Amino acid sequence: LCQVYLEHDVIKAQRLAKYAIRLSPNNSYAHNVEGMVFLELKNYSKAEAAFLKAVSIDPNYLDAYYNLACVKSLQGDFEMTRTYFESAIQNGFYDYEHAKTDPDLEAFRKQIQWMELVRKYFSDH
Repeated sequence: LCQVYLEHDVIKAQRLAKYAIRLSPNNSYAHNVEGMVFLELKNYSKAEAAFLKAVSIDPNYLDAYYNLACVKSLQGDFEMTRTYFESAIQNGFYDYEHAKTDPDLEAFRKQIQWMELVRKYFSDH
């Protein structure tokens, strides 16, 4: 439900995420959605903390790794962007078409690290 509100009412989405975390503190999905709220609010440090909490609960959570890559790209930390994006791929991320148009990764796509990952994992593109 929180993710649905994210597009229309960020404050309500934030309240729902906090409520979900209170009900289930070890719910990696709830922490990931909370991170998405903070990402939408451009509070990158809180977004990063929420995504890191999600992967600490579920070390195979590809969406949280992808979202961490987005945060790091927006912050201009391209080495960490590469690390997190590669972790997302290694945990099952395969949507190259989405990644190549995601505005959060725009700065990263201009870096050599992007091309290295594309050649390594998406050679058919």
